[in-house]
Amino acid sequence: MIKKYLVFLTVFILFVLVPYTNAQSPETCPVVAQTLLQQVGDRCGNLGQSQLCYGASELDAVFTVDRPNFTEPGARTALRELVSLQGSPFDAEAEAWGIGVLNVQANLPLSLPGATLISFGDVQLENEVPAENALLLPATPQVATVVADGTMVYDIPATFGDNQQTVGSLSGGALLEADGISADGEWLRVYFLYDRLISQRATAWISTSSVEDDIDPSALPVIEADSLTPMQSLFTNNGLDAPECIEAAPASLYVQGPNEIETDLTINGANIRLSSTMLVLIVPPGNEMQVISLSGIVVLNPDTEEEILLPPGFAARICFDPNQDPPVDADCTWSTPTLLSTEEFTALFLALDGRIPQDVQYYRTSVPQLICPSGVGSAECTLALDDAALVARLARICDAGLLDEATCETILVSG
Repeated sequence: MIKKYLVFLTVFILFVLVPYTNAQSPETCPVVAQTLLQQVGDRCGNLGQSQLCYGASELDAVFTVDRPNFTEPGARTALRELVSLQGSPFDAEAEAWGIGVLNVQANLPLSLPGATLISFGDVQLENEVPAENALLLPATPQVATVVADGTMVYDIPATFGDNQQTVGSLSGGALLEADGISADGEWLRVYFLYDRLISQRATAWISTSSVEDDIDPSALPVIEADSLTPMQSLFTNNGLDAPECIEAAPASLYVQGPNEIETDLTINGANIRLSSTMLVLIVPPGNEMQVISLSGIVVLNPDTEEEILLPPGFAARICFDPNQDPPVDADCTWSTPTLLSTEEFTALFLALDGRIPQDVQYYRTSVPQLICPSGVGSAECTLALDDAALVARLARICDAGLLDEATCETILVSG
């Protein structure tokens, strides 16, 4: 991996308090930041699956093949060709901010657009999925017709292990969109949405003998248990300097997947599952990675005994060393999730809430609000969430004992 020297990002509370260093007035900086974000939306809107877009200057990209045209904002190319990406810090005076927009298919079915990843400013990204090993889905899914009533749908094919579970059943004549096949040719991966306690899954498997012979298995890619799409595993690092104004997002990696649907990524060697929106950044003195859940639920160490849940407004950290592979050591453990401070919520709200153009993501960025009673006393702050479905899901998770009592008491329904 390319492990260049990078300075590291200060915590959010610092950029709330750091004075402006640019000669321009404080009123100019927010305008520049919002203008550049709007331009990113114009240039990178409706990005294709597994694509990279040059959002704003400057970006330094390295590819597996020559891409001389990827030098100006608005340029697009296939994500599988990307080796590394480095953005420049926000500069209000120069009206520059290195922003990259990536569509990462991850574990999502072809029937859904991939997750949106946005690198803000002084961020380094590296593709940890070699081009020759990447899972490349077809341009369009194949439509499979179910033969008989009561056809079972499973979470994984039998070839992935002994813990296969039934997740639904289908009637004869049902149509399914298939985008992959197991190595033994006995199972099709299909778009099938089913509910789990923490979120929803959008892929399932069905036996090839359960569908009509109106599909072409040879045109489907083989999907193994460890298959990864381009950039589903990545390295990220970021700079230290605080932005010139609170309205400019700090150097960080913003990630948004489809709402309430599981998106699986490996970041710096750590397995992370999100069901909405999160922010990833390296914090000082440069030896920890922080993950912040902005909306939905983030799962750290998914599908293990060490699984940790991050509700919206909570963050956790883990050790990070950019000079080792992987940067997150297997012996490290995540910190106990903590609620962000009032200052951190304010900074996130001003920098992100409703500011990222809708054209480059699934839905509006919404930062939760922290409500703290005024006056004396020991009343605790609570978190206001405007998503009733999310609040209901969190209530079920609390009832199941997957979140501690203090965390559950922090969450409330607004309006």
